[in-house]
Amino acid sequence: MTEFLSWQAQIVREYARPDQFITQCFVGAYSRTEANMFEISRYLDVAAINPYHVTQAGLELDAAHSPIVGGPEWMTTRQDHAGVSQIFLNGDWARSAKEDNFLITELNANSIGGSNTNYPSYEGQLRQVVYTFISKGAKMVSYWHWHTLHYGFETYWGGILGHSLEKGRIGSEFQVVATELLKHNDLLTNLKPEAKVAILYHEDSKHALSYMPALSKPGTNTADQLTYERIFDNFYRAFFNVSAQTAIVHAEQKFEQYPLLVVPALYAADDELLRRLVAYAEAGGHLLLTFRSGYGDEYARARWVVAPGILRKAVGASYQEYSNLISDIPVTGNGIALPGDAAASAWADGLEVETAEALVTYQHPHFGRFPAVVTKQVGKGRVTYCGTLPNDTLGRALASWTMTQAGIDPIVENLPMSVRVIASHATTGERLLFFTNWSWTPQVVPSIPGGGKELFSNMRLSEGDVLTLGAWDVKIVVQS
Repeated sequence: MTEFLSWQAQIVREYARPDQFITQCFVGAYSRTEANMFEISRYLDVAAINPYHVTQAGLELDAAHSPIVGGPEWMTTRQDHAGVSQIFLNGDWARSAKEDNFLITELNANSIGGSNTNYPSYEGQLRQVVYTFISKGAKMVSYWHWHTLHYGFETYWGGILGHSLEKGRIGSEFQVVATELLKHNDLLTNLKPEAKVAILYHEDSKHALSYMPALSKPGTNTADQLTYERIFDNFYRAFFNVSAQTAIVHAEQKFEQYPLLVVPALYAADDELLRRLVAYAEAGGHLLLTFRSGYGDEYARARWVVAPGILRKAVGASYQEYSNLISDIPVTGNGIALPGDAAASAWADGLEVETAEALVTYQHPHFGRFPAVVTKQVGKGRVTYCGTLPNDTLGRALASWTMTQAGIDPIVENLPMSVRVIASHATTGERLLFFTNWSWTPQVVPSIPGGGKELFSNMRLSEGDVLTLGAWDVKIVVQS
């Protein structure tokens, strides 16, 4: 696929004018099984994605959303692959391709899918999604499509205009956003998002774990061929839940610049990459590894050493057995504060502590002999190894703890549960804080360090002033 598309790009370049560029619209996070977004993007001038997303109750952060509402079946069959975090993930994913700004070539304008999945966005959701992608570095957001088709397979894949071709509520909201963007074009174009937490995506490990999945589908013994995506989503969502400033990186890129590097399920890796991860920690980084990391070589062959192989000394623990978990297991913390509903799910490495410290332990008559999470000072940095799939509570606590250990402070303390903030820098020098409220309930941000000016209202905020967000609202604070 890479060779085919690079061949096409070479032909186009023979005829393209100097003012024209080459792009390719990927289908969103993880792309297609036969496509490697990072490799293909080497031959593009700019990357583009089509990040369709759930809507309505599927975007509520202050309530458990149902997997059967807010989108078509192909989108909502995996609840962990839906929701607000997936919108943020898609922004980071698109930027990772070339570590640069990107295009949104298709996005929900209205209901998407078939004639039985009509879920137009609630008032404000369209606007929230646009500004979320802009804050992540999008320099274009476009929709599929201008008007809803009158016949054919996509008759009910809604456009900005409905079948009447007259502007309705969706068209009016689109017009509001377009007017705002025209007014603030210079400030909002080509933003550079801040990032302190990098999450390593690995195409070979994804393929390996789709062929021999580690996880079963919840409540079954049926192989989950989306094992890698499920683990990656889980840890991405953990840092999303604490409003971390994240970036997705590939092994070929320089992840050493980030103070915290999260490595989910690095199953099929060569010796060089594993040694580079250890060197990252020794030089002062905090490395958070998950189960299945270091287990196979670059051809996905199980290594004939005690796991996690090359990583063993840095992890300070090893294991020779592992188990799938049919049901969640409660856990307790040692040096990490855990709420009572923190739990391990889906998998458990039988970790034996060697030189590490047990950070989290299972509460179980058998698995209680093993720690769920261990941590160890390595050189100037630290390695933390998570031998299970955390539930949301454990994931949130682990994300906060590793950020603190890495010296990463949250942008705003005590954000309401439904509010997220993204920091980006404008080409004109200002720092922009994008606040979004993903709920029906108005929320108050207690204090913004450094204050600033709210972009849309032009209201000045001193440090200590509160910022009020309405239902499904967006506020942008500009800091000099």
